[in-house]
Amino acid sequence: MRYYAGRHRLLLLVSPLAFSVVQQQLCSLTQFFWGNQSGIFRFYDPRIFPELFNHVLTPGQQDAFNQLGYFWGWLDRDNQQTWRAGKFQPHSDAVFLPHELQFTDKQIDAIGCISDADIAARMYTGTGLTPEALFGRCLEAAFAAARSASGTLEDYLDTIVHNPGKAHAAE
Repeated sequence: MRYYAGRHRLLLLVSPLAFSVVQQQLCSLTQFFWGNQSGIFRFYDPRIFPELFNHVLTPGQQDAFNQLGYFWGWLDRDNQQTWRAGKFQPHSDAVFLPHELQFTDKQIDAIGCISDADIAARMYTGTGLTPEALFGRCLEAAFAAARSASGTLEDYLDTIVHNPGKAHAAE
């Protein structure tokens, strides 16, 4: 933890569960299935963790994470401590079985948009925006480009990052 102090690379889970139970659950949540393919789901990266809840995971998939503890915590891109409440119930009779994450095409597309936005946000400098605000605008551009039948991500980035008032005119 000392090594990662002050960096937005550490994701914390405050949980009363035994470490072995949390470990088993989190390990199962790193694997996802999409059609006939499987992959590693990197939910543990705080740069994308909140966006997974906002744009990707279904309520049932969110519950698989939320039932594990009281809170999730991380430093955002602006180095501000951020907390997300979990839904752990101390007197729950829930049996913790490994979860299997099945993703749809729409969920995979949303993950792609989050990745594109993260890469794009690192390319822009001198915008006057905080890193978190810049990422938010890049994410908005990535989703707008994905919905669009015309235009590229770069077109939307130029419009949304530099001229946010004109963002809807580009669509």
